[in-house]
Amino acid sequence: MGPKCQCRHASTSTFSGLLRHSRIPRSLVSSGPSSKSSPAGRSPDRSKPTKQVITSTPASNYRRDYGLKRAMPHSMHPNYITVKELDTPFGFADYSGGSSKALILNRLRSLNVAVTPVARRSRERPELSALFYGSTHTFDKHKPPSQWFECHSLGIEFASWLRHQHRKEPRDLRALSDLELGAIIDEFSSSTQKQKSSAKVIDQAPVATAGLSYTLPGCAFNTPQGITNISPVEGRILDRQGRMVAASGLVSVAELGSLALNSGGPGLAGIRARKQVHLFSVQQLRVDPKTGGASMHLRPQDRNRPDSQLMARTGRVSYTEGPGKPAAQHKQDNANELYKLIKTSLFN
Repeated sequence: MGPKCQCRHASTSTFSGLLRHSRIPRSLVSSGPSSKSSPAGRSPDRSKPTKQVITSTPASNYRRDYGLKRAMPHSMHPNYITVKELDTPFGFADYSGGSSKALILNRLRSLNVAVTPVARRSRERPELSALFYGSTHTFDKHKPPSQWFECHSLGIEFASWLRHQHRKEPRDLRALSDLELGAIIDEFSSSTQKQKSSAKVIDQAPVATAGLSYTLPGCAFNTPQGITNISPVEGRILDRQGRMVAASGLVSVAELGSLALNSGGPGLAGIRARKQVHLFSVQQLRVDPKTGGASMHLRPQDRNRPDSQLMARTGRVSYTEGPGKPAAQHKQDNANELYKLIKTSLFN
């Protein structure tokens, strides 16, 4: 038993000594011009930055222990970190998150796609649309919590209308079919609700798109044509079917057959057609909180309906009427759009 304990102690001390005196390899800098002829436009310097990647088990990650001299100052989401220096004058390792989350977020910011959610303050505000008054960061900072429910939004108006209808005819909306629910939405869109007095409400701030909660189904963006729920993104087609799209370094999925690139053929003409920049709109974006990976679904800009553009108002949400569209069809389209928003709020 004695020799085993002594050997185990020696092994532990040897490991701690090696870790304490170890160093991260520096960048590989070439000593001079290479004897071999380098291709035109390339430097003979083949220096590459080198960093250390340290992994950890989930249990050690929970304790912020990566086997270094000291534990990390805060917990890290990934199970591995990238270390530039094992030791600093402050006693901590110079590290960064080993996942690609920071890189993914920077690429999304370059696409003007916000992924920072706004914390919800109440359960009484259904996630219907981002185009109601009180959905900006400015409102959250300056609006007193006691007067939060004084804002006139589509969600509060619809909830009040549902309570009024439930008193007259109790029924469960989850048990209704899509056709029956669509009739309710059409009835709500054609009804007029009495607005409350705004005497106790602070001066209404103008509706803005900065800082909107992008966790809501209806996102809003400023465009030269007005406020819309479409965010244009530049991308290039990667395959002949137009299925895979590269946007700011992210490989995204587009609608099948959205762009007809088969006419270019498999030769040089098809390659040039796929290298052209096309405009897409972000339909869905998900970022894994653990790995930092992003999955994005796009739709070609030319397939977006211009008559479904949303207009901002400090009250009920209305939709622009398309040119040459009958009033009945315009009303039906408005009911369909409102039905999608309310159904997403009720059943998701």
